[in-house]
Amino acid sequence: MPFLKRQDIDPALRSKHEKDWKAKLKQALVNPSLTTEERRHIQDELEAVGKPKVYRADAPTKPGAISFN
Repeated sequence: MPFLKRQDIDPALRSKHEKDWKAKLKQALVNPSLTTEERRHIQDELEAVGKPKVYRADAPTKPGAISFN
């Protein structure tokens, strides 16, 4: 199955969507009913926008993830 890489997407198109996503995340941070955990999660997502994801083989599995090992 072929995978789509960040380099395969036109930079102008990618930056437009990243800009829109950042605006939505910033708007979500304005919500006064957010818990500290939720606020930190949104801030982490905001910092990660535009950066490539790093996948580690030794990373712990997420809660609820299915293990095929």
